[in-house]
Amino acid sequence: MDCAYYYQILDLKPGASKHEVKQAYKDLIVVWHPDRFTHNPRLQQKAQEKVKEINAAYAFLKSYDFAPEMGFSTPYNEPRYNEPPQNSADNFTYQNHQNTSYQNATYSDWAHQNTTYQENTAYQENTTYQAQPQSTDLSYLQLLMASGRWKDADLETKAILLKIMNREEAGWLSEEDVRNLPVATLAAIDRLWVKYSNGRFGFSTQSKIWRELNCKTDSWLFAQSKSECKFGAQIGWYVNNIWLLQWDMFKYGFRAPAGSLPREYIFALNGWWSYSQNLSSHLLWRFEEVFLRLEPADV
Repeated sequence: MDCAYYYQILDLKPGASKHEVKQAYKDLIVVWHPDRFTHNPRLQQKAQEKVKEINAAYAFLKSYDFAPEMGFSTPYNEPRYNEPPQNSADNFTYQNHQNTSYQNATYSDWAHQNTTYQENTAYQENTTYQAQPQSTDLSYLQLLMASGRWKDADLETKAILLKIMNREEAGWLSEEDVRNLPVATLAAIDRLWVKYSNGRFGFSTQSKIWRELNCKTDSWLFAQSKSECKFGAQIGWYVNNIWLLQWDMFKYGFRAPAGSLPREYIFALNGWWSYSQNLSSHLLWRFEEVFLRLEPADV
C-alpha cells in the first residue's frame, strides 16, 4: 500500500508533519478505544479492527523522514514492523482495563469528560507544561488522566522518563540517569498525578509516605531492603512477602492504594534491570531515588 493510504486512515493530507501524524494518531486512538464500547460487542469488535489500522498507519508513517520546511515526506527505508513496539507508550493495550474508571464510563459520560478537558484545561494547562526542560510534552499524559485511564497514564509516565534521558531504545535508566532526571520535569509530572487523583497518586505522595514510614536510603543491603519492603507493603506493591511484577494483576482504578501510582517506572530502574538480567542475586529497587529527586518545596 502507498503512503497516501496511511495518511487517509489518520484523516490527514499527504505530507503532514511528524507532529500532525502523532497528534492525529493520539486523537483517533481516543475516539476508537475499544473500552468505550463495552456496552456493544459489535461496535467493540469494529473498534478493535479500527485500532489495528490506526496502529499500522502510525507505525508506517513514523518510519518516514519528514521535511519540515518542504511540507512533504520521503521514505528512507522500509518499516521494520507492522505494529508499534510492545513496550511503547503509543502501543495501547485494551484487554486489561477492567479496574479503571475509564472502562466503566458510558459513551455520554466519556464525551462530556473529554469536552470538559478540551475546553477547560487543554490550552491553559499545556502552556505551563510545555515550558519544562527539554521541551517535555505532557499533554498526552494529561489527556489520559483526564479520561481516567490510569494504566495508560502509568505507562506514559515511564515512557516520558525514558525519553527525557534518551533511554527509549535501552528501555531502562542507569543510576546516573536517575541522578540527572530534571527535577522540574518530575515536578510537572507529579502535579498532573496529584491534580487528577485529588492527591491520591504522584511522586510527592510517594515521597510523603516514604518519609512518614521513616524509610531510609541505605547502602547496607538489609536496611535498604527493609525500607523498600515496608514502603511496598503500604502502597500495594509488595503483597504477602512477594513483589508484584509487570505481568501480575494490579489494581489500576482510582481506589488503588494511595501512593501506588505511578508504578511502571520502577521496572525501568537499574535495580530491577540488573536483577531481571541475573546480574545480581538480590532485588533492590531504589525507586525512592526517583521521587526523592523532587525538591522539598515540591513535596
